Amino acid sequence: NHGVYFNQNSSTTGIENAIDLALLGANTILPSKESNSPYLFPNPSNGEIRLITNGNELQPIEFQIYSTSGKLMIQNTINQQEKIKLDALPNGNYILRLKENFDYKKMMFNLNR
Repeated sequence: NHGVYFNQNSSTTGIENAIDLALLGANTILPSKESNSPYLFPNPSNGEIRLITNGNELQPIEFQIYSTSGKLMIQNTINQQEKIKLDALPNGNYILRLKENFDYKKMMFNLNR
């Protein structure tokens, strides 16, 4: 089962150690797109993902993508309508961290081409 996971108890300035990564487990599932929580789709991804947040659609979205070992793989800022291209990443599980309203949200996704 490759769901999108979200840890509501984590609000940090970065993924700093293995404990923070462990908190991203299957304990809390990210609510569906009908809720007010941010979400990404499709998951699993075949090479690109889209982020939807509950913020202003015109406001840029800052994000980072980490490997499950905590290595920063991608860091960028996009508009909500833009797709995030994952061409540089090998297949596997990743953690997307985004900044939304002065808070950081983390979601896990699977890349499977």
